[in-house]
Amino acid sequence: MATRWFGPRPIYQPIATGWPDLVSVHGSCGCCKCGGFYSTTAVEDFDDLFTRYPAYRTGLRVKVVIADVPDTFAVDAGNVWYTEGSGMSGHNGTWYFEVIRSQYGCIFLADDKETFDVTIRAYDASPNTYDETFTQTVRIGDFALLTVGLPLNYLAAFIDHYSPDYDAVFAASGIMNFGPFGHPMLGLSFEPSDAQYQFTDSLFYDTTLLVSTDRSATAWDATRFDNVITGNLRYRASQVLALQGPFDFDSVAWTGQGTFWDTGTSEFKIAGTFTAEIERL
Repeated sequence: MATRWFGPRPIYQPIATGWPDLVSVHGSCGCCKCGGFYSTTAVEDFDDLFTRYPAYRTGLRVKVVIADVPDTFAVDAGNVWYTEGSGMSGHNGTWYFEVIRSQYGCIFLADDKETFDVTIRAYDASPNTYDETFTQTVRIGDFALLTVGLPLNYLAAFIDHYSPDYDAVFAASGIMNFGPFGHPMLGLSFEPSDAQYQFTDSLFYDTTLLVSTDRSATAWDATRFDNVITGNLRYRASQVLALQGPFDFDSVAWTGQGTFWDTGTSEFKIAGTFTAEIERL
């Protein structure tokens, strides 16, 4: 009689010698299931509760649909510092991101992404002082928190942005002392209708790109993989640039900020809507 093994299973991959190489120990069930941790701020008693999710035998992907994000904004501070942004509508559309499975149908890795560029023009009112353009790269994708030897924690969809040439542009213009305070760079934050899908916005250094990256994400834990996340995307000032801001968009010195700022509530406006789901293939 065959005996089923319910312990974590090893994952192997071929190496140059032809012998298999152990790269991870993953999974909680030896037949068809894998595990993850349940975590939510709404139900604290369930934090760190272990759970299982069904295997993805035929594959899976993360689907994100974004709509209604305007393409441009134009703002000036004190009729002196002018900023024009274009390409923000590149967020809109239906995005699909691959999730890699283990040979047991467990979620093993998520690291798929696509990029597009937003163009920022920054100039001042004085003739022949400066008129510079720089690129803000936006990256949309998925990622998973998965520790070797431990079950999956969560799977997430994210929006990043970064701008390697921003400091170089302003430094070359000789305006680093004041330029960033008059020229905002905007990002978008996920704002799910159910706060249990909220993932804290973060700033981190991307060791592959060698740039600081501003990230917002919405995430599923293992008990909610079948759920569709819905909500809004809200404007925010970039965290990437240490010299940027703070901006007092309520001040009468600013013009044009109504595209992204509500002076009545003193907060950033909703930029668009989104849905996110994990699709079985």
